[in-house]
Amino acid sequence: MELEVKLSVLRSTLLWACLLALPFGCVQTVYSPGQTPLPGSVSPPSQWSATGDLRSIAKAIDGNVGTAATASSSTRNGASITIDLGKTCIFNFVAIEHGPNPLGYARQVAVLTSSDGTTFTRRYYGPGKRKVTGLLLTKPVMARYVKLQADVPGARPWSVAEVYFQ
Repeated sequence: MELEVKLSVLRSTLLWACLLALPFGCVQTVYSPGQTPLPGSVSPPSQWSATGDLRSIAKAIDGNVGTAATASSSTRNGASITIDLGKTCIFNFVAIEHGPNPLGYARQVAVLTSSDGTTFTRRYYGPGKRKVTGLLLTKPVMARYVKLQADVPGARPWSVAEVYFQ
């Protein structure tokens, strides 16, 4: 029992450390014009594209936390967004900012990855959180396509204002 409490505290501490890093740009590398990203690092969001069954899907990667892609009432169960990172990247943390609707989180979110955009492997699933859902993968993943899926919907439609990778 004592070990479970210590593990729970450690997980909470790690999650808060990751979430506190979001506003300071630690999660997404900022590139200067003409700067070449490091091999394997996450590509700049300007190279990403998004598909899925959320309304206004482009708002999920537009760099503006004031706008959001949202699930309609008919797609709340299993709503998903697939992000093409533009190249194969390495990451082990995904953060989903819910933007203007901080309660628009899914109760359970899955992270699936693919190198070809057709065959996806489930890498992680975890609980959604208010305002920002942080998903820390147990080991780094190399992928070009990332599918975020609301496995268990929340009380309100899923809202994805921005997605960050590290």
